[in-house]
Amino acid sequence: MANWEKTLSSGKIEDYQAYLANYPNGTFVAVAKRSLDALLNPPTTAAVPANSVSKQEVDKLIKQAEEKLRQEANSRSSLEKELEKAKIEAERLKNSQTNSASTKKLFVSPSF
Repeated sequence: MANWEKTLSSGKIEDYQAYLANYPNGTFVAVAKRSLDALLNPPTTAAVPANSVSKQEVDKLIKQAEEKLRQEANSRSSLEKELEKAKIEAERLKNSQTNSASTKKLFVSPSF
């Protein structure tokens, strides 16, 4: 029992191996084997998924998306202004053609 308590308190791999070698049928063999296995094969930390990204990367992607949206909004605004100018010009041309056509009426002289 004293040897087991020494092994248990030390927590060293070589002490568990020595205990198992000296007491292959001892009372604590099952516990010693599990403890030794845990020391030899410690649990690994959970692997970080390959597709995970850091907060900094997420923030950078958000800023890039916001900048792209701003640029698209500015571009849309410019296009809307150009469209409005084109509509005004088209209306002006239409009015000038209508005015021009109405002034080109044939003059028919009255017959006496």
